[in-house]
Amino acid sequence: MAKKSLPSTDFARFAALPRGEIRDNAIRKFVIGGGIWSYEPARSHLGEILREQPRFNFFVPDAPWSVLEDRIGGKCKKSQVEREQNCLKAKALFDFWRDNAWSSIRYDDMPAGMMNPSQGYTRFWDNRFCVIDETRTFVPFFDFRGPDTRLSADARDVVFSVQDWLIRQSIPELEELDLAVIRFDGTKDTGFSVAPHFHSGPVRWSPTELTQLMFEVYADWVRVAQQFERAPRRTGTDDNGCFDFG
Repeated sequence: MAKKSLPSTDFARFAALPRGEIRDNAIRKFVIGGGIWSYEPARSHLGEILREQPRFNFFVPDAPWSVLEDRIGGKCKKSQVEREQNCLKAKALFDFWRDNAWSSIRYDDMPAGMMNPSQGYTRFWDNRFCVIDETRTFVPFFDFRGPDTRLSADARDVVFSVQDWLIRQSIPELEELDLAVIRFDGTKDTGFSVAPHFHSGPVRWSPTELTQLMFEVYADWVRVAQQFERAPRRTGTDDNGCFDFG
């Protein structure tokens, strides 16, 4: 199995599905499809896109979009599609933040994330707070994915439950912090728009339930991936890349 850890978005997608053939089919598509490019180029410049300011009263001027576009595009080495998707969605986010006069603040004391069976962390936030006005601040998770693999409403509830547990419940001074998933609607041809989804009401899963979900999803992922790899192993092409809980 090439990947040793599930991307956060995919963990949330699978956790929100009923266990059995429905989840297995979604995992199977993930295992077969793989990921030939990513949104890491856009993510690596979120500070500039989101008008990140110091925690003290000191204004930092914006970087022009033309500069950011060159930086983001320069990191897109895998395909023209990667460059188009990263730059178009980054530009939509850049414009939305300025049109609404939002900003962000770097916060390096955020939790590492939720321990997963691959001995890594699954996290649904960046090390920053996003500021709407003087009375409202939220922690964001950016879902850059397209319609086929982005978070459903149920998957967003997984994200909100983990955010609530590891941020609001674990850090008393952040218990009033808003939670948000930032999604992108539209297409390359119609243009992309930013769609913020804010959490309201009680969270759906408890810490105990989330921990159970984590182990169930990883176990299902391992099982489905091993089924997919079984044929190559019989031909002697196994590279010992299988996932190991240990």
